[in-house]
Amino acid sequence: MKKCRSCGAEVIWAKTDSGAMAPFDAAESPEGTFSLEEMSPPTAHYVLADERQWRGPLHRSHFATCPDAKAWKKAK
Repeated sequence: MKKCRSCGAEVIWAKTDSGAMAPFDAAESPEGTFSLEEMSPPTAHYVLADERQWRGPLHRSHFATCPDAKAWKKAK
């Protein structure tokens, strides 16, 4: 399990539908919007609200929960 370099929380790095690697909270959350599939690397799929009841465990983007997320945001 990896840890966030800013806050120390456990995270899972997964490839998003767009192909980018992103951190997700390792802990499941009823407020989560991502389903993680165990692949190599793990794959994250965005889950719509009406799909949540059948997709299994959900996770939140760590950018939504990390107190230091703004420090990691890339300039446009």
